[in-house]
Amino acid sequence: MTMSKLKTTLVVSFLFVGLIANSQHTIKTIELSKLKIERDELVYILDSMIIHEKRCEYYDSNLVFGINIRKSDSNYFINIQSENDKNIVLGLKPYGYTYYQNHLFFVSGDYNENLFQKSGEKKIFKYLKYNILNTNEKKERVKYTVTDDSFTIWWFWYINEKFFWGGKASYCE
Repeated sequence: MTMSKLKTTLVVSFLFVGLIANSQHTIKTIELSKLKIERDELVYILDSMIIHEKRCEYYDSNLVFGINIRKSDSNYFINIQSENDKNIVLGLKPYGYTYYQNHLFFVSGDYNENLFQKSGEKKIFKYLKYNILNTNEKKERVKYTVTDDSFTIWWFWYINEKFFWGGKASYCE
């Protein structure tokens, strides 16, 4: 191999490695508080959800759940979804986690001490922050479509310390 071909090969190799490194996802860490479920009604809801998920074709023991709580006046809107990719849920910056029936639940949004209590114990989770922007052949910035990997979404209202059913959307019935 001539010196010119060697230089060209090296330059192309370094450019290729640089492009790959630039488009890779980033490994992140997040420290979350371990949470204790405070309401028996919430336990019943989670039981029902897990029973539903176990009947679904996509179910496996690694399924995680994201619980998002949003305060509206003195009421709370609660959205719970099953997810096969914990990276997506952790990318939403939850403040806490809990294990229930061998499933991991991540809690984000507004904190409500009537629903969850922080135990004082913390745990660090690693996750991939997906790089959804990249460069095409024309050196233009393009956005990759992120597939919604959530399977079932439930929503509830929590008003005056009572749960009210809002609805459910699911890939299986």
